[in-house]
Amino acid sequence: MASPPAMLAALHTLARFPATEQPAYLAGLQRVLGVPLKRGACSKPIEYLEPQDVDALLKSIDRSTERSKRDYALFALMLNTGTRVQEILDLRQCDIRTDPPH
Repeated sequence: MASPPAMLAALHTLARFPATEQPAYLAGLQRVLGVPLKRGACSKPIEYLEPQDVDALLKSIDRSTERSKRDYALFALMLNTGTRVQEILDLRQCDIRTDPPH
C-alpha cells in the first residue's frame, strides 16, 4: 500500500484531469487540489471512522438530485460494508439483488 503522502499526490494528479475536462466539477476538485502536500509528514493514517463521523459524512451529502442520491447510496454502501472504492467501481447492476433474500 502506498504511503499517505503518495496517495495524496496521486489524488492531486487524478483531480487535475477532470478539472480541465469538466468545469462543472471544478469547485469540488479545487477542494481536493487545495489539500497541501506535507513533505515528510509522519502522521498515522485514519484506520476507521467513529459513528458520529460517519453520520456527519452522510449528512453532508445533499440528496436533492438523482446524482447526489447515487453518491449517498455509494458512500453508505462503502461505509456499511467496508468495501474499497475499486470494488464499488467494479460493481455492475447484475451484481445487485433486489429480490429477497437481499
